[in-house]
Amino acid sequence: MIKNNLVSEYKYTKLKYRNHKITVNNAQISNVLNREFNDKKPNEVVVSDLTYVQVDGKWHYICLLIDLFNREVIDYNAGLNKTAELVQQAFDHIKFC
Repeated sequence: MIKNNLVSEYKYTKLKYRNHKITVNNAQISNVLNREFNDKKPNEVVVSDLTYVQVDGKWHYICLLIDLFNREVIDYNAGLNKTAELVQQAFDHIKFC
């Protein structure tokens, strides 16, 4: 494009991920489920997934809680920071059987 003096109508920018150094819990956790997710009761096994989306040029984080009984999202929490409190608040909202 430079060689032919062409200019794009759109301005494209490539976002850079900034690595934030934090301490991590590297403790070994036993595999209790052993990938056997079927034949469970509702709310017996709940897992979380943390992902991020960009809103108005800022990254926001979403913690989803999924019930492995029927693979349904049972709750979520969103925030500006990826913290343990974000996940804990999502778990605080649900009621276990």
